[in-house]
Amino acid sequence: MEIERITKLPYEIHSFSSFSSSYLPENIRDNCPTNQISRWSSDTNVPTQFITLRLHKPAIVKRILFGKYEKSHVCNLKKFKVYGGLLENNLFQIFEGGLKNDNVPETFDLKHKMYIEDEGVERDIPILYVQIVPLLSFGPSFNFSIWYVELQGIDSEVYVIDMMKNFNDQREKLAIRLILKHLRDKGFMRAFKALEIEAKISLEDNQITELFHSLVEMGDFYKAEKIMENFIENREYIDEYISSQKYTAKYNEIKTDNEKDYAKPCNRTDAGYAFDNDNSIVYMLGGCSEEGDDLNDFWQYDLKSNRWTQIHEKCSISPRAGHKMVFDNVSKQIFFIGRRVSKNLNSNDNCKFEKNDFYLYDIQTKGFFLICEDVRTMNGPPLLCDHQIVLNSKDRTIYIFGGKIVNKSDESNETFSGFYSYHISTNTWNLICLDVGHPSAANPEMNSIKSRTSHGMIYDDIRRKIYIIGGQRGKETCNDIMQFDIDSGTFNTIQTTNTSHVASPSTSSSTAIPSDSINLEKLSGLCFATMNSNKNEIYVLMKDNLCLYVLATNEFSMIHKTRSQTSNSTMATSKDLSPIEESCTYGDTYFFVSSNGMLFLFKNDSTVYSIDLQKPSTESVMNYCRYLIRRQQYEELTQTNAINALTFLRNNLSETIDKNDADQVHEFHKLTSLLFCNKLPYSNNANSDNDNKNQQDDEIRGQNKIRSQRSILFNKLTSILPRGKCQPQQNILNFINV
Repeated sequence: MEIERITKLPYEIHSFSSFSSSYLPENIRDNCPTNQISRWSSDTNVPTQFITLRLHKPAIVKRILFGKYEKSHVCNLKKFKVYGGLLENNLFQIFEGGLKNDNVPETFDLKHKMYIEDEGVERDIPILYVQIVPLLSFGPSFNFSIWYVELQGIDSEVYVIDMMKNFNDQREKLAIRLILKHLRDKGFMRAFKALEIEAKISLEDNQITELFHSLVEMGDFYKAEKIMENFIENREYIDEYISSQKYTAKYNEIKTDNEKDYAKPCNRTDAGYAFDNDNSIVYMLGGCSEEGDDLNDFWQYDLKSNRWTQIHEKCSISPRAGHKMVFDNVSKQIFFIGRRVSKNLNSNDNCKFEKNDFYLYDIQTKGFFLICEDVRTMNGPPLLCDHQIVLNSKDRTIYIFGGKIVNKSDESNETFSGFYSYHISTNTWNLICLDVGHPSAANPEMNSIKSRTSHGMIYDDIRRKIYIIGGQRGKETCNDIMQFDIDSGTFNTIQTTNTSHVASPSTSSSTAIPSDSINLEKLSGLCFATMNSNKNEIYVLMKDNLCLYVLATNEFSMIHKTRSQTSNSTMATSKDLSPIEESCTYGDTYFFVSSNGMLFLFKNDSTVYSIDLQKPSTESVMNYCRYLIRRQQYEELTQTNAINALTFLRNNLSETIDKNDADQVHEFHKLTSLLFCNKLPYSNNANSDNDNKNQQDDEIRGQNKIRSQRSILFNKLTSILPRGKCQPQQNILNFINV
């Protein structure tokens, strides 16, 4: 719609913590990358330093762009936060991240939506103030500098006013619901009911209110279990929870039919791979043998029959390694480009191989066709290796990014290729971005990007975006995820959120996922990526770690960590190695693909692993809920009748424990201690009025304690249910500043 068009938002400098010399805050409104004075610089690096921007009118601020000096600078922001809001004294965090210490401008997406529980959707949040808070510069002892800031978003008056009204209505409703929650938690039920009737606002879904009444007010644990069973049987109530939980990864080595009577590819590195998703077939061409010879054999692997089949023993093209391939589902053709130059070739051959030839293989005719002997003559990239290639079938366009330019005149001169596109229908090449190290990158009219090798690259045909993950630039590790928008032709650096999911007590320790979060900054080395478009998930294999990047939330988390990294010992025996680690014992190059909800990992010796990713089952979720409810019931029994509590522990609570899980068994054994130390503080023998009063006071404290424990249990149980049906998660006391 016209009103939702993103534009550059004008702003004024509202306030700032300090500035030094002539580095005035107003300088950040002018983009002058060649002028060293054109920046805001704080007078100190002592927290808290900030600069606050005020928009000319409220707007939906979706992105923030940081311009930079023409060279790297020690005062650039390595870490910073961005806050936003309608009031200067009531700002909320909308971004946290850092810049790269280079001369390339960076754009970041800002948090600009709020979940509307009534509608079950997210709506834009209008803000008037944007505050940037530097945390760390690249020179730890240096002051903070910001060279240029541009805010981008929606400022249509009609749209923003509508969103502001919606935002204020939701805040008012949330405030009333927080008061209702507080009144009920404290047991002020008459005040609770009066406010609920007067405001005509419900705290939660009626069925969840019934759960609160049964569990917290009545202590009817059996009925509470039945209510939770009904919730979980109705997948509508727990689908959101299960989808938010972390995967467990189950590895299996696939026994191929080739182990019987069929041929199988020899060991190799740097082979080219392509995947036919429609027919579940992986194609492999060439590579470098263990003897160091380049190969030109051609194979296919059928994921359905688990069999390797040789298509050509020797292709009509020259042997090669380090090339990249991509499969076109429309034309049923494979395109491949690039190569390493073999060290075994003589100088005449090397001169010939400096040409960047471009081939296709037609599946139906089983023939190779030379598209171009040297794509450099058509504005394409020079001969390169360690690059990545993806295909946009709808637009008939191939995209190639990164890679090392093969330079035989000086092997120590490591240069990098840029970002290119090739249109299949018109047989034309286009240079989209130069590498930042290219001599022409300094020209402000030329687009440039920090190129790299060993990166992962994925095309999302639903969002029409290309994702570039990780990589190496010489000795520098590229710890980022970049996004290229096909339609706008722009790059954007994605700031990921590092998540940590702690496994529930019902999760077996043998399959539990490590609870420590993972950050891209901790990972380096060769990166492989594949995508499940239906789930909007990208799976990343980097430094022997299997990670997950969720497109919808920008969350980056660990699925599987190799044992050698979790072990205290510096050396891992072959017995301790995971399948991924074992696959790295010969070379570092393999293929990683997603098909029909499964991941497949191809080892250099042609061994194939399947990786089955699983979420918690409804049975395990229900068992976890039973454990929580019965544990509370057991703790209350220990306060009144130890014999009944012991019987309940043996017969009822033990049913919820996984006997194969050592952690759960240990926790269960610890519960027996409550039989001896969990008595109520009052006595049944009262000899005087004071004793009676003390006993009454103790009974009230005991009842309040039990109600508090039940309320905590209620909050745990409802945490697995949809947010829109439950009471707010916030606590009104947290908003009170004393």
